[in-house]
Amino acid sequence: MSLDVLTDRGQRSLADEQEMAEAWEAATGWKYIHTPKDSTAAVDAILLNRDGELAGVAETKCRDCNRVMLETAFANEWLITFDKLQAAAQVAERLSVPLFCFLYLTMDREISVVKAADEHGRITVPLRIGWTETQATCNGGQAHRLNAYMNLKNAKIFRAQSLTDQARGG
Repeated sequence: MSLDVLTDRGQRSLADEQEMAEAWEAATGWKYIHTPKDSTAAVDAILLNRDGELAGVAETKCRDCNRVMLETAFANEWLITFDKLQAAAQVAERLSVPLFCFLYLTMDREISVVKAADEHGRITVPLRIGWTETQATCNGGQAHRLNAYMNLKNAKIFRAQSLTDQARGG
């Protein structure tokens, strides 16, 4: 069982993911069904289409940055542990649905969605792969592991509406 979810940072990450999921559901009419957050599930969610049919699985990350930071400091790439990406693609293959990767930029309240693997588990998004030292979890620490850098240039962008936007009718 992962204890990261029990920390303040872990709870904030859960709240960010919930906000992202609600915004995406409102924009698409699909359902984002969370997997248990106190375990090491291979995917963060299963996705149901408007007809209630299984239509995908999801890997989700919430980052405290904005679009400008992503494009400049991170070359419009999302770092994801390669093992995690492969495991999620295997789940997609076993369920015969695509893997979608969701990156929520909390400062802009913007969701980037990429179809990362097809229903056969084949990774379909451009990647750079390399061994790097990165933060181990949302709570810090260091890990040396094989990471994938996913290019987001073809991501579909969704925006979460704030309560202020909704009150203005925007």
